[in-house]
This record gives sequence, C-alpha cells and structure tokens, in this order.
Amino acid sequence: MSSQYLHIRFGVFGGTVASTIPSLGMEDFLSSGILAVLGATISYFVSISLKTLHKYIRYWLKQRTKANNSDSEKE
Repeated sequence: MSSQYLHIRFGVFGGTVASTIPSLGMEDFLSSGILAVLGATISYFVSISLKTLHKYIRYWLKQRTKANNSDSEKE
C-alpha cells in the first residue's frame, strides 16, 4: 500500500464508520460483537484443525512415498 494514498483510505474508512454508527442501535452492536467473537472462535478452531489435518496428510504421503521407493528398489 502506497503511503501516498494512505490518508485517503483512512479518511474513507473513518467516514464510513462515522456515518454508520448513528443508524445502528445498541442491540445491533451487541449482536455484532457476539457474532464477531463467535466467528473468530470458529475461524481459529477451523484453522487449527486444517493445519493438523495438513500435517497428517503430509506425513501419510511421505510414508507412502518411502514405501513405494523401497518396493521399487527390491524389484
């Protein structure tokens, strides 16, 4: 991101937030906060699960490749 346009991006973001806040009620903020926490928690556990699954798949493929190479050497 170019520092030349950084102030414009922050200005647009700040203006969007400032114009949205008055139209939201307190219950909208609470539900948004709860959903944000829930979404972040689910995202964290899914990323950990996928990382673990990827690790086991890599291990399985490595073992399978070693087994195939040792079988090829025996022939």
